[in-house]
Order: sequence, then C-alpha cells, then structure tokens
Amino acid sequence: MKAKELSAEALLGLFYEGLEKEWVAYDRGLFFRNYSEDVVSIDEDARTVTLSRDGWLRYLPQELVSPEDEIREKKEAAGNRNVDLAAIDEAIRKRISLLGESFVPLDSFSLRTRIALEKKVQEILDAKRDWILKTFYDFDMASEKDEYVRQAALLLPYLPKIGGNVRFVQTLMETLTGRKVRLRYTTYGATDHTRCATRKVFIDVIIDGLDSESYRAEMNKLHPLASFLKERFLPMELVCEIGIKGKNPDVLLLDYNYEL
Repeated sequence: MKAKELSAEALLGLFYEGLEKEWVAYDRGLFFRNYSEDVVSIDEDARTVTLSRDGWLRYLPQELVSPEDEIREKKEAAGNRNVDLAAIDEAIRKRISLLGESFVPLDSFSLRTRIALEKKVQEILDAKRDWILKTFYDFDMASEKDEYVRQAALLLPYLPKIGGNVRFVQTLMETLTGRKVRLRYTTYGATDHTRCATRKVFIDVIIDGLDSESYRAEMNKLHPLASFLKERFLPMELVCEIGIKGKNPDVLLLDYNYEL
C-alpha cells in the first residue's frame, strides 16, 4: 500500500499501540484530491501528528474567518496605493491560525475517536477472518505461532486461482522472507535406472555466508512455511524440495549447496 493511501487512523493504530488517547492533531487543510499523504509529520515524543486533511475549522462560517469589511477594504485597495494589502492578508492568516489552534482539542478528540473505532472494526474483521479460515479451510489462526504461516494463510480463500502456481509460491516466499528465491527444475527417479515424467522442482531461498549453527537456525525458521506451502499451495503429485542455498550452486558451503 502506498503511503498516501494509508490513513492516519490506520497508521497510528498499527504502529503506536496503546497511544490512542494521547495524540494531539493539527489539521492543516493541505489535502488536494488524492495526491497528498494524509500524515504530514509525526512527533513521537510530543505525541503530535500533523495532518493534511481539513479540520473542524472549515465548518466555520466564512464571515468569522474573513469578515466582509476586510474583504471590501481589500477590494477597494486595488486603486489605493496607501493601503497595505500584505498587512491585510497577514491579518487574515493570523486569524485563521489562531482559530485553527483553538480547534486543536476538537480535532484531536475526533482523531482519537476514529483511531479507537478503526481498531474496533479491525478486531471484528479479524474475528470474522479467523472464523472463515477455521470453518472453511480448517486453519486455526489462534493456535498458529509461525508468523510466515499466519501471513500465507490469509491467501487460503484465493486457492482456486493461485493454487498449484509454483511461480506464485516463489514470489510469496520472496515477499515473506525478504530473500531472493530461485526455482530449479530437474528429473528424478525412484531408482538409479529410471526417470519419472514429472519434473522435480527445487525452491531455493538464497542466503550466503552461513555457518553450521546459523544454517540450522534458518532451516528451522523456514520449515513451518515450507511444509505449509507444500501441503496447501502446491499440487500433491509435484515433487518439491524447499531449502536454503548459496548464490552459486556450484560452490560447496557447509554442504548446503550440495545435492545427491
């Protein structure tokens, strides 16, 4: 998701857990169609957030923001060089700034309320999602501890479209692990003298420079996801191995580039 598509409520609720009632909001009225990001700046220490959106100030009658007598004076000043137009503009800007400051408590209350509401709605949606996965896909999100598997499980409802697509599994693993993933295909046989028609695929997560201990740790971390993907996303008849390899498969690194 692009930053400009992420609302302040979603951002603050997601990354600043437990601070829903502490934020002070400054709405600057800088939002222009869909080209402006909602959040202009965040001060974590001061618990302040500056938003590009319009605040409650925009609902004030125009007369309170820019009275008619000042507007009339500004118009008449067009033919009167003795009138300081810049001073009139500056006075209006100061009035708007002071009015904006006076609405900060109301804008802050509105933001805090929307953050709490966004969080509650997300909790309801998560509960609904977990029920769907448990009821229709036999996957218990509450009991699953592996974060890779939890994220991959969100795609179970889309299996009719993406199931069996090895290249999609490659992309999914790259997204989840943040590593380059390589596909390799070969033939295989049940004995030394036979070869099966179905190809065997190797899905390699590329990690260089591992010692024996870190290699085992990375393999243990990858194992739950590999088992889940082979069970749910890949065809039953497909022979597949998912593991860790170095960038150069011809160089032996702790034997994890080696295959029998």
